[in-house]
Amino acid sequence: MIEQRRFAQSAWRYAFVSALLASVSALPVRAATSTAASADASTAAVGEVIVTATKREENLQDVPVSVQALTPSTLAAHQVSSSDDYIKLLPSVSFQSFGPGQSQLYFRGLTSGGDGLHIGSEPATGVYVDEVPLTTIANSVDLHIYDIARVEALSGPQGTLFGASSLSGTLRIITNQPETSHFSASIDAQVDGFTDGQPGGEIQGYVNIPVNEKVAIRLVAFDDHEGGYIDNIFKTRVFNLDPGSDPATGDTLTENNSRFVKNDFNDVDTYGGRAALKVDLNDSWTITPDVIYQHQKADGNFLANPKL
Repeated sequence: MIEQRRFAQSAWRYAFVSALLASVSALPVRAATSTAASADASTAAVGEVIVTATKREENLQDVPVSVQALTPSTLAAHQVSSSDDYIKLLPSVSFQSFGPGQSQLYFRGLTSGGDGLHIGSEPATGVYVDEVPLTTIANSVDLHIYDIARVEALSGPQGTLFGASSLSGTLRIITNQPETSHFSASIDAQVDGFTDGQPGGEIQGYVNIPVNEKVAIRLVAFDDHEGGYIDNIFKTRVFNLDPGSDPATGDTLTENNSRFVKNDFNDVDTYGGRAALKVDLNDSWTITPDVIYQHQKADGNFLANPKL
């Protein structure tokens, strides 16, 4: 029953990604080529970084608060795909990670003293996707990074603009919005591996479809597999059933972890997508509803003792 469920989930996942990629490949190549050329030209011509740290679009150099911004070119150059990747690029942000989806963020060393428990205190760092708060007790949400406009890190207390849980700062992930001006699409794939671990890889893509002058749709899908690199080795323990007796002569119980022994057992699978709709009601009002779905499964754990 479990194997059938896994097969059904896997089939649905690959069908979802394949449908998006098939829709991209069925579109005119000329449009995609011209769009890519214009995108390269515009990227080369960018001379300023626009952020929305103060709830309005401003040049990064004119914002009167401490803001760091990672642009799409920076994210692509460092092959960023998770929170552990982009946090390393932010000087004022540090983190403690115990594995995928288990990172605790800190700005300038300020923390609420959380111990990773889901019954602990409120975090001191706020996390937002666009204008939606994803701040949770204990660990931060590990959103897959693809088709992202930028990542903004606002140091210092940000409670005035971003509410509670932003004492040390606020981390914002800004997604690319649908565009009514032109069609664009992209497909990215890669294969990787460790020296003594399992191979991994990912496939991801997006398509931006303008319906008319006022309506556009943007679809994103991704499927990422990270190979394991930690071995769960065989060990045996002897338990004394009578604490007051001599372990050499008393009743003992011998147990081992044979059912859990496995090489490269800490693999991670992450898949999901995003769908956004943009409707320009008039020159002043625009609605942009969107849905984000992500499923992440991490096997094993990410702690190792080399002395065992």
